[in-house]
Amino acid sequence: MDNVLYHCNYMEIASLRKTCRSLRDFVDTAKPDGLVDKVMIDCDDYEGKFRLQTGEKVIEYAFTKTMDGCSMFDTDNWTWSTLLKGEDHMELLKNDFSVFLRHQKSLMQEIEINGKPADIEQVLNILKAHSENPKTRKFPLRTSKLSLIDLSAPQILLALSSVDAQSLRSLSFSCNKQNVLLDQITETEQWRRLDLNDIKITVTTAFLNSPNFSSCQIQYASISSESDIAARFGVDGDKWFFRMPNDESRVLYLDIESHEYVDIGYQDTAKVPTGAEIRIEGKPFALEQALNALKAHSKNPKTRKFPLKTTILSLRELPAPQILLALSSVDAKSLCSLSIGSQKQGVLTDDITATEQWRHLDTFCATGFRILDVRRISHLNTFSGLVSSVTAADLEYLKTTFLNSPDFQVCSMKCDRVASYFDIVTTFGVHSPRREWLFRKPNDAFRVLSLSVDSSNVRLGHRNTNTCEVTRPAEIIG
Repeated sequence: MDNVLYHCNYMEIASLRKTCRSLRDFVDTAKPDGLVDKVMIDCDDYEGKFRLQTGEKVIEYAFTKTMDGCSMFDTDNWTWSTLLKGEDHMELLKNDFSVFLRHQKSLMQEIEINGKPADIEQVLNILKAHSENPKTRKFPLRTSKLSLIDLSAPQILLALSSVDAQSLRSLSFSCNKQNVLLDQITETEQWRRLDLNDIKITVTTAFLNSPNFSSCQIQYASISSESDIAARFGVDGDKWFFRMPNDESRVLYLDIESHEYVDIGYQDTAKVPTGAEIRIEGKPFALEQALNALKAHSKNPKTRKFPLKTTILSLRELPAPQILLALSSVDAKSLCSLSIGSQKQGVLTDDITATEQWRHLDTFCATGFRILDVRRISHLNTFSGLVSSVTAADLEYLKTTFLNSPDFQVCSMKCDRVASYFDIVTTFGVHSPRREWLFRKPNDAFRVLSLSVDSSNVRLGHRNTNTCEVTRPAEIIG
């Protein structure tokens, strides 16, 4: 029999073990490398399944609980079975798994473990014992992929921590309970070594700077409102695109799908829908190289005839010099909307508002940055942001400009200093206790320009004439 086993691989040995108890006991003492590619274990109260695959060859058998023991079935031929009196189906499954662990030394492609928590716990304890036993831990279970189905969080941790960390690259799991905290799982060495290329378990900035990231799909129980997400990214929608550092051929996308999923991955830049925003965000130092590459592209005689064309540019957490660098590197004629934001206070320098790109804008939204010269926003159709100061003369200038602009929509300013009520009344010649002044629009019988002012806010927009009080104190001027 020793000579027979010498010429057998583990798959053939596994077939021999199914034949009878005597052979099972004999071959369990031999330890050739299993050379198995994939393993699947599935168990519940009444049955335990064990499936081995090497190449195209598959061996699968099941231990089924009976009145006086259990039966062993070859799943390729359910008409064949062996009755094992007095045996427990879980003990046999655990024994087979233990023997397999002693044999398997080479790297596997995948191991899948599935079962009811109370039953699968016994199998996982075998795996844990193998990884901790001084005699066997020098041959830990090595697999590239680990799939865990319907296990509890402690059991996921138990299985994950029992396989070889240096070999594991892909993890897929599902929990049998919702809202399970996975902090201990994400602290394991195995987790840190994962490729995280296709794990279904947040983070755009982290993925932007990861050279090996491929995709991420997150199923959520709750998520921030669309308005909160839009405010964070600076543009409405349910799909956002982020420019990759040093890679102009593709972008990172974030898609808030229906059915409670968030999808993050890559998309070719050429396939980004027309008019969609390509955002740039990150830590200033980390982005400096990407912005310099963008600038070099715009200056290179060989590439500047194909400038980066986008209708919307959104910049987050960048200082004014980097905003200038990014803004001046995109095609001015294509750019329509600019959104910038920072938690730190800054000044939008004259260098920025003097660029050709700025002069072509029709929409601008900013948080954290102040405009020094408010008159530099007069060409915009939509403005929302901070300004240093607004005088009565500035209000007169903006009012006149917006009255004569056919495309003007709204201008909302938060100001450090605002003209006094006396100066505004002197300029417009009309008192308004409500601090709102209405101006007749040329060639427009249905709308008026509204100017509202308080101690720190100025807003210019439109109101329908049928909603305006044309008698004092809110009379239409002009």
